[in-house]
Amino acid sequence: MVAKLNSSAAALAKSEREGAWREMARQVAHEIKNPLTPMKLSLQYLQRAIDNNAGNINALSRVLLHTR
Repeated sequence: MVAKLNSSAAALAKSEREGAWREMARQVAHEIKNPLTPMKLSLQYLQRAIDNNAGNINALSRVLLHTR
């Protein structure tokens, strides 16, 4: 009985881990497919450059404007 209980607990833990990995993979796939993600990342990069007073902000903004 104890062995069966341990086996069931191990199977449940494994199932929960696999489910968590599947959910994480689903979320990552959604973010990759989301067309707004590259734009958001580009804007965050430009904002970080502005915040850090980067000397090449004009060049960065021109590059980002032509990024698709």
